[in-house]
Amino acid sequence: NSVFCFVFFVELALRLYTYRLDFFRMDGWRWNVFDCALVALSVFEEIAAIQADASRSKRQGQGFTMSFMRVLRVLRVVRMIRVVRLLRMVRELRTLVQSIGSTLASLFWTLLLLLLMIYVVGTWFTQLVADCSHDDPDAVAVDTLAFRHFGSLDRALLSLYQSMTGGVNWRDVLEPLMDRVSPFMALPFCLYIAFTVLAMLNVITGVFVESAMHQAREENSVAVVHGLREAVKSMKSPDSDVLTWENFQNQLNSKSMLAFFRSIDLDPSEAAGMFHLLDPDDSGVISAEEFVMGCLRLHGTAKAIDLTTLMCEVRWLRRRWHEHAQFVEEVFHAALPPGGGAWCNMGACEADAADCGLGVGLGMSMPSCA
Repeated sequence: NSVFCFVFFVELALRLYTYRLDFFRMDGWRWNVFDCALVALSVFEEIAAIQADASRSKRQGQGFTMSFMRVLRVLRVVRMIRVVRLLRMVRELRTLVQSIGSTLASLFWTLLLLLLMIYVVGTWFTQLVADCSHDDPDAVAVDTLAFRHFGSLDRALLSLYQSMTGGVNWRDVLEPLMDRVSPFMALPFCLYIAFTVLAMLNVITGVFVESAMHQAREENSVAVVHGLREAVKSMKSPDSDVLTWENFQNQLNSKSMLAFFRSIDLDPSEAAGMFHLLDPDDSGVISAEEFVMGCLRLHGTAKAIDLTTLMCEVRWLRRRWHEHAQFVEEVFHAALPPGGGAWCNMGACEADAADCGLGVGLGMSMPSCA
């Protein structure tokens, strides 16, 4: 344990010496703070162990020694938190833990909603059983099922929760209501079971799944961004902030680029087309930030802003095409001699398509080809 503590301490000291204050501001700073707390606990544990051994050897007060031993036992239990360090190295495990953490807020509101609904239904059932006990006190005796499930509000809440989650057979909970209150109590109880099991729990499951999938997508996007930035660092030259096709081609087989190609369902052999797609002016170079942002746009489905931008560009091109078509038509009209030539449509000029080729391409009325 002392060897591991020394190794972790040296590692943390070297990282602090390398990054200085950026150690607490860089990407993953939360993990860095966690490492600092973990190493501090380990160092304190070693100091406490040394102090406890020294106290035991000098035969100091028994109370002082026992206090140190209690602190030492607590620190040894806290030492198990080191397992969390594995989350940094195993991406799948980290994604699972973060997905579970992202559902904690939904879990809180889910429990609150369940508690509210069970409280309302449980209060009603408990009041019905209490009203019946005035006429027949033996109906809710201590050993009866009615007392066991609805003898008090807390018992009713627990019984309804167990009925919903499968802790007990809900028929066993329903029987005292049918026997002591009314056989018609089966209808509201079955409605409660149907609503909670078939409606509420399914909706809650969908909310949890959606939250977990959203967190997994965010984690995947963050991993793609980090991978792309690492790839860009190895692509570009130290004195330049642009990428060339040669630099890009040399990194096609890197781990980060292969992972990115898999995420967008693209074969590395099609990398040339992707590079030219990210370089619309065909200059042969792309800035590092332009490359990263372009790759992120290719990752995942199209967003609403992308579709809106495409629609605006199509409308702009359509307007420009109509303006050009009107201009060409005016030029043809001005080129006709005064009082000569009649206009014909596309069907009339179909035989002389060679002479009226420009009009055919534009799909508008043309001067007579006679």
